[in-house]
Amino acid sequence: MHIGTKVSVIMATYNPIWEKCLFTLESIVAQEGVDIELIITDDGSDNNLFSRFTSFFQDISFDNYKLIGNLENQGTVKNYYSALQVATGDYIKLISPGDALYNETVLSDWVTYLIDSGKKWSFANAVFYQNNNEHKQIVRVPTYPRIIDCYTSGNDKACRWNYIVLEDYALGAALLCDRLLMTKYLSEFIDVVKYTEDSIHVAMMYDGILPAYYDKNVIIYEYGTGVSTGADKWQERVRLDMRNAEIAISKKEYNDSFQNKIRLSLIRINSGGRIKKRILKHMQRGGLKKAFIYKTNPRLSSDDCSTCGKWWSNYS
Repeated sequence: MHIGTKVSVIMATYNPIWEKCLFTLESIVAQEGVDIELIITDDGSDNNLFSRFTSFFQDISFDNYKLIGNLENQGTVKNYYSALQVATGDYIKLISPGDALYNETVLSDWVTYLIDSGKKWSFANAVFYQNNNEHKQIVRVPTYPRIIDCYTSGNDKACRWNYIVLEDYALGAALLCDRLLMTKYLSEFIDVVKYTEDSIHVAMMYDGILPAYYDKNVIIYEYGTGVSTGADKWQERVRLDMRNAEIAISKKEYNDSFQNKIRLSLIRINSGGRIKKRILKHMQRGGLKKAFIYKTNPRLSSDDCSTCGKWWSNYS
């Protein structure tokens, strides 16, 4: 870990369930070798559980935390943004109740990797689980990005094309970002999207700010709940958010022909439907290589939790 580096871990809540919050918090306060600032930001809940959070922190003698209670429900993006206004860490790790950091050294190892890479944000791997009769059962499901070789080979154009136009996103729960960079982009999208805070990384890709791929498990992710993988109503809201984000990105300035091709593709997609094969053929006629073709074989999440944190045994 680089000396003096601090990470702000932000947990956003809305009508939170204590057991899920506890699962998440135990993984955060167990982190070793890293200076952590923990921020819990609540989006106008009927019961924000702040008294229980305070008691928990007092019991374990953990005092580097902040509680932000927003009076009205405004959505995930504004909830996170309110936390960013008081965050002081060099890097930001967003997390949701029910998810957990993979083990006790994951933040220290990950931040060191990101700093050494010279990049401003990173995505990594995840272990997925579902609750089964009060026990957490690991499941193997397709994960994103599906195409990973463009990141490992350094094919920047392929990475940007796949991420933006073909929507081959990284898992939002497995992202780590420079605080100033995240604050800048989230401020630009605060009135564009309501729930999909990770859409800012699409804009970063458009602007040529590429991530470092950290080929390690960093998060234990609750699958089948919440905004990303939950009920159909959430899927509709995510699609609306992403469409609005793409429209906003297509209106941004462009500096080169490749950026303009991305912009024109987003305009065509959002004006005539998401016909990716048609757009792909159009782009290939423009000279792009076959490396940009979207592959259907999914990457599956890991089923290995043998090196999960010590606290994991209390739940598995």
